Amino acid sequence: MDDQSTWGFCKTCEWWQIEPEAAIKNDTMGLCIDEDLQPFRLLVSGNSGCNHYMKIKRMLREPLVPPKRRRSPSRFDELIQSKRVYEPKEKSDGLRVLIMRLWPRGIKKSHIDVWLKELGT
Repeated sequence: MDDQSTWGFCKTCEWWQIEPEAAIKNDTMGLCIDEDLQPFRLLVSGNSGCNHYMKIKRMLREPLVPPKRRRSPSRFDELIQSKRVYEPKEKSDGLRVLIMRLWPRGIKKSHIDVWLKELGT
């Protein structure tokens, strides 16, 4: 961990969400609702910890709401870019994936690397 000053236990963190009737203990399981970790639905115990720690300002018996904070760009924001299919192919483009049920008119198959029509609407 690079920044030891922000490390802490989940049971005292604002990002830790447990059921309203659950007791705050070391073995209580809850979800980490940090916005960078939400897609992973990370289930952690009260004695887990990490460096995304944000100290609880008040203890509540109700589910915790994540505090407002400025969103920092994640590493995925740099890896995944969204473009219109009609924009010209550039050297900086990586793998070009088309997610549409129907093939767009006027687009050559050589301009797209992968077509995921099953995911399109």
